[in-house]
Amino acid sequence: MSGTTADVARSGARIALAGDSGCPHRLLTVFAEQDCEALARMRGYFAHSPPSEPSFAPFKDGEPVHFLPRQIIERRDADAARVPADLRSGFD
Repeated sequence: MSGTTADVARSGARIALAGDSGCPHRLLTVFAEQDCEALARMRGYFAHSPPSEPSFAPFKDGEPVHFLPRQIIERRDADAARVPADLRSGFD
C-alpha cells in the first residue's frame, strides 16, 4: 500500500486537474461531518451506491456524469496514475 485512500485521492485529483484540457470550471467539496444538508443532497444523486468517502463525481449541466467511489480509489493505490486517468475520463 502506498498510503491512505485519502492520500491517493488527493494526489490523483491534483494530477488530473494539472492538465490543460477538460478540467472542470468549478470544484466543490462536501465533508460528511460538516454540512448535513449538502451531504444529503450529494448522496441523493448516488442513492444506488453506499456512502463513500473519499469519492469523486464530475457533473455536467447539474447532473453527475461519472462516479469514482472509495472502493475504486482503494484498488488504485498501487498505481496512483490510474486515479487521474479515471477522473479525466469523467471530465471528458
